[in-house]
Amino acid sequence: MADIVPANTGTGSTVSVGGSVTGTIDASGDQDWYQVTLVAGRQYRFDLQGAPSGQGTLGDSVLRLLNGSGVEIDLNDDSGGTLESSITFTASLSGTYFLSAQGYASSTGTFRLGATDITGGAGDVPANTGTGSSVAVGGSVTGTIGFGGDQDWYQVTLVANHQYRFDLQGAPSGQGTLSDSVLRLLNGSGVEITLNDDAGGTLESSITYTATQSGTYFLSAQGFASDIGTFRLSATDLTSSGSGDVPANTGTGTSVSIGGSVAGTIDTSGDQDWYRVSLVAGHQYRFDLQGSTSGQGTLSDTVLRLLDGSGVEIAFNDDAGGTLESSLTYTATQSGTYFLSAQAFGADIGTFRLGASDLGAIPGDVPANTGTGGSVAIGGSVTGAVDTNGDEDWYQVTLTAGHQYRFDMQGVASARGTLDDPYLRLLNSSGVEIAFNDDT
Repeated sequence: MADIVPANTGTGSTVSVGGSVTGTIDASGDQDWYQVTLVAGRQYRFDLQGAPSGQGTLGDSVLRLLNGSGVEIDLNDDSGGTLESSITFTASLSGTYFLSAQGYASSTGTFRLGATDITGGAGDVPANTGTGSSVAVGGSVTGTIGFGGDQDWYQVTLVANHQYRFDLQGAPSGQGTLSDSVLRLLNGSGVEITLNDDAGGTLESSITYTATQSGTYFLSAQGFASDIGTFRLSATDLTSSGSGDVPANTGTGTSVSIGGSVAGTIDTSGDQDWYRVSLVAGHQYRFDLQGSTSGQGTLSDTVLRLLDGSGVEIAFNDDAGGTLESSLTYTATQSGTYFLSAQAFGADIGTFRLGASDLGAIPGDVPANTGTGGSVAIGGSVTGAVDTNGDEDWYQVTLTAGHQYRFDMQGVASARGTLDDPYLRLLNSSGVEIAFNDDT
C-alpha cells in the first residue's frame, strides 16, 4: 500500500497531546511526519514504540522533533537502553511542531507514536516529604520519570506489624516504558529505610517490608542512571490480603478451580503456597504457574509441584517450553483432592498466577497392532497415555505418495504431556517398521 503520511510540513496527519497514533514504516528511509500543537512553557514527552514494548512490529525506531518550519530541534534513537525512542521537550513557543517517525537504517514495521503533557503532572511529582501525590495500599498509580535523575515521591500509609510489598514496574512487564527502575522506601521524615534496584533477576524493582510503626511513609520511584519513561507503582498488604499466608501443607484452605485461576505471592525465599484442586480419574489436566515472563505477576522464575491427597509429590516442573515459567500436564489416576505447590526458584520472590485446565477424558488403551482403532489426521493431533513400562500406542495415518510429512511426539520437554522421554516409530500398513526416532 502506498505511503499516505508525507515527510514534510504539508502533512495532514496529526497526533494529539494526551493521545497516540499508529502507523507503518513501509520502506527503508521512510519518514512519517505528524503535526502536534504545543503550548509555550509546558513540558512534553513523545514516545515512538514498536516491537520491544509490543506496540508494533518496528524493531528499531528513530524519532525527530521539528519546529513549524520543519527544522529539526531534537532527535532520539535509543531511549533508556532500548531500541525505542523518546524525547522530552519544553516548548519555547506556542504553535505547530512536527514529529518524524522513522526506522533505524533499513528497519520497517508498525509503530505507536504518543504525546504526553508532563507539566504539573506525573513528571512534576516532588522528590520531598511535601509531595501531594500518594499511592493507596491495595492500589497503584502511574507516573513518568521525565529526565535523568528525576525522582517521584509518593505518600503511603502503613500499619505497624503489617507486611507490605511495593512494586515499581515498567517496560519489562509491559506496565510502562521505563526499562530499568530503582525503588526506595523512606520513613515519615524522608530518611531512606531500604532500596531495591533489580528484583528477581529483572530490571524492575520490588520491596517487601514489615512496618515497625503506623503512619506515613514515602516511596521514591526513579530510573537507573539516566533512564526515563513511564511506570506503574503499586502497594500490597500481604498480611491482610492473606496472599503471603497460604500454608505449605495439606491443611491449606486455599484452592484453585478447574477452568479458573488464582493470584498469589511468594513472599520469602523458599516460601511455598499449596492450593487444593479436585481432579476426576481418567481426565487429563494442565496446570500453569505464570509470573513476569507472561505479564501475569512479578515472579521471574517459578517452580510448580503436583502432590496427591497425602501431600506426596507426583510431578514437578521448573522451566516449561524454554521459559522460566512452569507447566504440568497430568492424567488423574483416581478422583479426589490433589495439591498444587507454587514456589520460586532459588531466592526469587514476587507475585504469580496459577491456572488449572481440564484437557478432557483420555480414551482406553490404544492397541499396539494393525487392528488399532486409534488414528491421527494429517494436520491434526491426538493426546494419549503410555500407561505401563513398554506400552505402545499405534495410530493409523493416511499418507499420499510423493508428499513429505513430519510426525512429532511431545511430552514434558514442550509442556505437551507428562512423558519424559518419548520414542516414535513409523510402520507400513503391514506393521513393519520403516523409521524411528528417539531424541530429536
